[in-house]
Amino acid sequence: MKIRSKLRLIRYAILKELARERLGIKIGELKRTLMLKDIVNSDGAFYANLRDLIMEEKVKIMEEDEEKVVYITDKGLEEFKETDEYLKKS
Repeated sequence: MKIRSKLRLIRYAILKELARERLGIKIGELKRTLMLKDIVNSDGAFYANLRDLIMEEKVKIMEEDEEKVVYITDKGLEEFKETDEYLKKS
């Protein structure tokens, strides 16, 4: 596997684990949304990863009830599924 692919898998795993840890949910639940304030903290590296995900159209930031929400797109969900399978094998 290419280094870039491994880094991408790690990035999604981080996002997924933060969702579990902070919100107690799995990606795909809660209408595939996460509150931005719940997953973005002072960790600049994580914020940069989120920005990359937005640029790759894997997630979208949308306003919902005056809150910014991270919406995982179908393209992003496909990547999460691949990450899941990869992590289960390793």
